[in-house]
Amino acid sequence: MLGKFELFYPIIMSLVWIIGTMFYELLIKYQTNKNESVSVHEQEPTVDIFMSCYNEADVLETAVQSLESLDYENFSLILIDDHSSDDTLRIMRQLANDYSNIVKGGYKMQVYGGLKM
Repeated sequence: MLGKFELFYPIIMSLVWIIGTMFYELLIKYQTNKNESVSVHEQEPTVDIFMSCYNEADVLETAVQSLESLDYENFSLILIDDHSSDDTLRIMRQLANDYSNIVKGGYKMQVYGGLKM
């Protein structure tokens, strides 16, 4: 036969988690209503995405369009050209003009992975 502790502990802990979650949600809604001028996307942290490309002219535009279609809007895309011999650099510059999230196209990779502007 189960003791009272083994019987009631899961029930009590479930109630604690439910009440805690409700309190947390109400707290977030209160803070959001208090500060209505801040949009949801301004509260999200900015994510920087580095994309290194070497002769990726065929798939570069598709990859950038895939990133642009994400629900998360607060990101910057930094394209890095690793001395490509095809049209990758030209496509990077074109994409940087077309999309506002692309910081700059046409960086060059150095030997040890650093960025040279």
